[in-house]
Amino acid sequence: MPFLQSNADYLGLILTLILLIGSWLWNLKLRIDRRQKNTGDGYNQKLVTLIEEIYQSDINRVGEIRRELFIMLKEVVHELDEDRIAPESFQSFTFTWEAALTAVRDHEILISRQAARK
Repeated sequence: MPFLQSNADYLGLILTLILLIGSWLWNLKLRIDRRQKNTGDGYNQKLVTLIEEIYQSDINRVGEIRRELFIMLKEVVHELDEDRIAPESFQSFTFTWEAALTAVRDHEILISRQAARK
């Protein structure tokens, strides 16, 4: 007990510094998490834009969109490897990406059927 009383100021300073550093580290982690989520959200927004474009496109543009989808997948996997996108955002992206690829396939089938009728 005499140690605590005689060194209370130093112990208080050490405790304050530990709390400040801990708070700073927590804030840093939150900013990194937010940045990773925003990166994932940006890719998802691009996918939604491509999905909207698919059903208004001809067969050539649909092929271009298919290539864009695979390029985007490659980019997102790289972002995940570099820890610039959160694993949860990657899961959300892959769900949306699969929906976009399905939309491409469906529209290609629709275009083929319409061309066969002509």
